[in-house]
Formats: sequence, C-alpha cells, structure tokens
Amino acid sequence: AAQDIERALRLRGEDPGILSAAADAFEALGDIEGARRHYRRALYRLRAGTSSRDMRAQLLVRLARLEDRHGTAADALRAWREVARQFPEIEAATRRVEQLTGTAR
Repeated sequence: AAQDIERALRLRGEDPGILSAAADAFEALGDIEGARRHYRRALYRLRAGTSSRDMRAQLLVRLARLEDRHGTAADALRAWREVARQFPEIEAATRRVEQLTGTAR
C-alpha cells in the first residue's frame, strides 16, 4: 500500500484529490505525520473559488478529526476553530470547539 501511495504521489502529487487520498492512506497505515502533511499540502494546493469550497471543508474536517484522534487537545481545538471560522454552517465544528473549551451548553 505504501508503494502505491508513493507512486500516485510521484505521478500526480500536486492534485489535491490525490494528496487527500494519500493522507487517508497514511493515517490508515499509522503514519500520522504523513497524514497531517498531506492534508495540509492538499489544502495549500486547492485553487481559490467556489468549486473547491466543498473539498476545502472536507479536508479541514478530516484534519480536525485526525487531530482529535492523534494530536493534542490544543491542536484539535485549533483545527476545529479553523473549520468553524471558514465554514460556520458546519455545526459539528462549533459543538466540538465548545466541548474542547468547556463552554458546551
């Protein structure tokens, strides 16, 4: 699996979809740093505009969930705050920020 990921990255490593799939695979393989790095690269590679809005939201949520599972509480809080800032309509992000800060109602 790791060889397949590396091959895909060599062939199309600038494509946010490939980077996102690689991040998912790295997490499944237990390479949390690799997953973080590739989610962030995918976010960086997204073009500005409406067409990438949904993908940006998905990537930010995936990164926040990764931090919830494998990062520190501070990293998770930062990630969920970013989701809530960019996508206030994602109520789960606001709820998670409230849980992490102890302000849940």
